[in-house]
Amino acid sequence: MKISIVLAVLLVIGSFGMGAGAVPISYDEAIDGDLDIDDPLFQFDIGVNRFSGSMSVSPADWDSINFSIPDGMELAGITASIEGGGIERTEYALAMFDYPYTHLGFSGELYLPFSGSIFDDVLPLETGNYRLRHYVFVSTEPDIHDYILEFNVIPEPSSIFLFAVAGLGLLRRRRQA
Repeated sequence: MKISIVLAVLLVIGSFGMGAGAVPISYDEAIDGDLDIDDPLFQFDIGVNRFSGSMSVSPADWDSINFSIPDGMELAGITASIEGGGIERTEYALAMFDYPYTHLGFSGELYLPFSGSIFDDVLPLETGNYRLRHYVFVSTEPDIHDYILEFNVIPEPSSIFLFAVAGLGLLRRRRQA
């Protein structure tokens, strides 16, 4: 009886670590290089995948993050923290990573400085390939601003449910034996 309870608990806990072995991304432009629209897809993992960098109006430096949500996971939230400076407001675009791009939505104007969640109206995103990019700047002067974007990836609820049902099935089978 005690062994079956331990097995069921381990199975449920294991369902939350489906990306075990991989680590969420932590990308810093100052160390890892500029983020560009032509960059390959970043493979996200469960947890907070974090990107930090800087962008400017002149010279134009509009960062883009191409990313992939693996099977059994979903993107539950995107948080942005953006400093002000001479840039008054900005906007992000979220699209499928296809051509021509299937736009999923715009963040709406973000008055700087800004800190909060964006794209709540189109989240969660299921398995697939996506692109998040700066869409527009409104600036009183050429300036650089720093940002942090965090992508929160979680197991799909259906995956967690299947592991829980499997754990209960093992527990029941063990009790009958």
